[in-house]
Amino acid sequence: MSAVQPGVLLDVPEGCRYLTFGLVPGANPTEPLKALRDRGIGEEMVVGLGPSLVFALGAEVDGLRP
Repeated sequence: MSAVQPGVLLDVPEGCRYLTFGLVPGANPTEPLKALRDRGIGEEMVVGLGPSLVFALGAEVDGLRP
């Protein structure tokens, strides 16, 4: 799986959607993230992860801040 998201540098199209999801305390975010990955993140979809989700996954992202 590539860590590159080609859609990040493209112009925002006239018709688009922004979705924001909250993490329920104690929930396991792994399966929903796998479902997003399996959809094929490309030019048509960009995914951003916030610090609370990264922390819940037990991961680190250099420079990530609230």
